[in-house]
Amino acid sequence: LNNLMGIHYFFQRSRKTNDDLYVYIHLQGTETRRLYQEMEAESERLFHVQIVNLYELFVDTLFEKYPLYKVPETSAHILLIGFGSMGQQIALKAVSESESIQNHTVHITALDKYMKKIKRNWQRNNPHVDRQAELSLLSFDVESDNVIRFIQAQKTPITHIYVCLHEDNLDLLTGMALSNHFPHIPIFIEYSEDSIAEKWIQSRISGTRLIYSTGTLNQILNEEKFLKRHPL
Repeated sequence: LNNLMGIHYFFQRSRKTNDDLYVYIHLQGTETRRLYQEMEAESERLFHVQIVNLYELFVDTLFEKYPLYKVPETSAHILLIGFGSMGQQIALKAVSESESIQNHTVHITALDKYMKKIKRNWQRNNPHVDRQAELSLLSFDVESDNVIRFIQAQKTPITHIYVCLHEDNLDLLTGMALSNHFPHIPIFIEYSEDSIAEKWIQSRISGTRLIYSTGTLNQILNEEKFLKRHPL
């Protein structure tokens, strides 16, 4: 947002306009979007601006490839291990998907060692979600707490696991450990196809395991997919 304001100031100071210039700005939080809207209402349009959410595009592509509901009658209890930008967008998408199913409420459990701080921002920016889903946001450190025992203790069985931790190597190790104990649960980890990580995973699991790649931001956010979603 600061960069956008700098560009706008340059055009304003130079007394220029450019109808051929499109500036895409990634705004994820509700507060920054509100700040942008206030700024836009008070500013002269000197070029085109489009707001995008890169994580939304990423998760939309993921759910297109791996639908949350294969049949409408199924229920879902999603476990998000890590509740940063990616985990939060998966939660929002899951709620959106469940809204079209009559008399259905999706269960979402999110674990993060920084959850106390995350929870305050989440509840402020997404107050509607508590009315649309059964949501549990729990402080949990996957490196020191026993996530396998936690999953086994759930009254409502976990149906999907998305590993969205802050460190890639921890993602892989956690996903592999969970796959060993829960081979019947689809587990999603961020790694590239044909990467060393994929070869390492394939060398340690059988073909019957339900462990999948979410892709990577570089794979998903390419020119073709981005401009298809946000044409000029």
